[in-house]
Amino acid sequence: MSLQRPGAGSSTGSRPSNVRTVYDEDAKIPFATVPSTIDLCHVEAGDVDRLISLIRSAGLGELRLVAVDTISRALAGGNENAPDDMGALVSSLDRIRDELRCHVLAVHHLGKDASKGSRGHTLLHCAVDTEILIEFDEQSGVRTATITKQRDGETGASIPFRLRQVELGLNLDGDPVTSCIVGPTGSRASGALGGWLINSRLDRGFSNAPTAGGSIR
Repeated sequence: MSLQRPGAGSSTGSRPSNVRTVYDEDAKIPFATVPSTIDLCHVEAGDVDRLISLIRSAGLGELRLVAVDTISRALAGGNENAPDDMGALVSSLDRIRDELRCHVLAVHHLGKDASKGSRGHTLLHCAVDTEILIEFDEQSGVRTATITKQRDGETGASIPFRLRQVELGLNLDGDPVTSCIVGPTGSRASGALGGWLINSRLDRGFSNAPTAGGSIR
């Protein structure tokens, strides 16, 4: 389940199409998108209750992952530098995780000074179990996902990858609708991620486009 408000000109159907482009259509991977902003900061808005009910009624089977893209949008006007607002958002994420019994991934961005980590109050960094930093080397075109925090586990492991553009079809004007999937670089993953990639038999998926990983920064 992806909570993502599309940008201008984007297609709400792109994400499920990406999955079916990468994998066989017959795989029937359950996937759904909520293409609107969800307020996870102001409890009185009632969005968390409605979201949990919506997901339960979506017929996705055993839910594994809810992706929130992005923290800034989910704050719905809340102050990311304020402990009260960031704490309320973290509580909403915890509730989604606990009531739906799934992993919750939230996409966030670095601040102007990347050495200081993610934007906003440090409460978020303290609350997450796993933090994965995505970095981009403009010269090589390679992106790297690196574990920068792992509660009770190893940090520093990384996976290099490239984004590959795929065409999903045509829009009403006859122009191509495109999106990106993750592809290999030819380099091996390092550390714990390398072993995890092999042990979980995701090396096959990674040769096409892995779905593992995400960013909390």
